[in-house]
Amino acid sequence: MLEIELKVLLNKQQYLAAKQYFDSMFDYRGTVFESDDYFNGLDRDFSKTDEAFRIRKETKNNNTNVFVTYKGAKLRKEVKARKELEVTVSDYNTMLGIITSLGFKKVACIQKERIYYTDGLITAALDTVTSLGDFLELEILSPNAEDIDKYTLKLYDLLDRLAIGRETVINSSYLEMILNKRRYDI
Repeated sequence: MLEIELKVLLNKQQYLAAKQYFDSMFDYRGTVFESDDYFNGLDRDFSKTDEAFRIRKETKNNNTNVFVTYKGAKLRKEVKARKELEVTVSDYNTMLGIITSLGFKKVACIQKERIYYTDGLITAALDTVTSLGDFLELEILSPNAEDIDKYTLKLYDLLDRLAIGRETVINSSYLEMILNKRRYDI
């Protein structure tokens, strides 16, 4: 499956306006708290190959789900389109033990509160990311690389409706932002 995604940093006014729009125009799918542990590859540096490997603990209504995810390198510069493989596992601690026993090294933990909305095709997430701020992520999943342009336009059209400038799109992942912030905070 391909994940086609746009992300923008929001100020408080933009965040509230986007929330009001999604509350009235999309279906609310819940608020979750996510803790993502990212790991580096054994045979290559994922920061150099633009890949990601994580284990996510997602809590909603006192229920926790665990996902292991691999994300391939970005296929485009102007939009985040990349291969995504994900599996649900039943036990976070055991999965973490397997990953670390195999030699994977944890590089960062990203924590966020995420409010999910959908209109059937587009998933919108209003994220409050610890130490980074408020973001809007718009995403469409597609099995076909041929759909990247068509779906990218749909995501940009939604940004236009929200009066958020296309030039504000960020192509960096939260992991990249956290790692860059660490470099400059030292």
